Amino acid sequence: MKNAFAAVACVLLAWTASPAVWAHPIPDDITIDPDSLSGGLESLTCLALNDYWEARGESLEGRVAVARVVLNRVADARYPETVCAVIHQHLVPEQPRACQFSWTCDGRADTPVNDTAWRRSVLLAVAMLQEESALDDPTGGALWYHAASVRPAWIAQLVEATVIGSHTFYRDPPVPPLPLPRPDVTPDIPPDITVAEIADSAPLEAFGGPTDGILIRASFTEQVATAH
Repeated sequence: MKNAFAAVACVLLAWTASPAVWAHPIPDDITIDPDSLSGGLESLTCLALNDYWEARGESLEGRVAVARVVLNRVADARYPETVCAVIHQHLVPEQPRACQFSWTCDGRADTPVNDTAWRRSVLLAVAMLQEESALDDPTGGALWYHAASVRPAWIAQLVEATVIGSHTFYRDPPVPPLPLPRPDVTPDIPPDITVAEIADSAPLEAFGGPTDGILIRASFTEQVATAH
């Protein structure tokens, strides 16, 4: 795994792609073919900004992990269908500060100020959004994460997937198998019937054991219950 991420790091540092189509704020020294990207330049910009503000201080594996959470959500029916919609999703629409990624609603400017770090974020987003990207998911399918320095209440319903750098990642708990339907073992015999009338059709053991007289409604019910 470490060798794979080291190889990706080398590719990112040397990346140049074909025909240039620009979209603010992509650095001018990077040429990108938007047709090679899942979601195009809009998704690229959103994913790069999310990496810059959420994970630029992490290792390459940690940054890939944060990006994978976004992409995993895009693929999940419970979340919006695009990268930008996932990143800018608000938990409570009427509360402007209740959002999935805090940098999108903290009231501060979102324009990157470190050109070197921003360039790396763009290159990482390019690698993540390639239609035939070979980057593995280091989170194992995680849809959530938080800083390791906090422990939010919502993790009680989830399964911890992994810890990478300063983030802890979570995925859905396994779905328990559905119980098999219980067979109906109640004999289909009228409750008021004599032993003689049922002796030829069913053994007395089917009703819980031997009996010595007329089966009345109450005794039949009790004996069938013991057979369960």
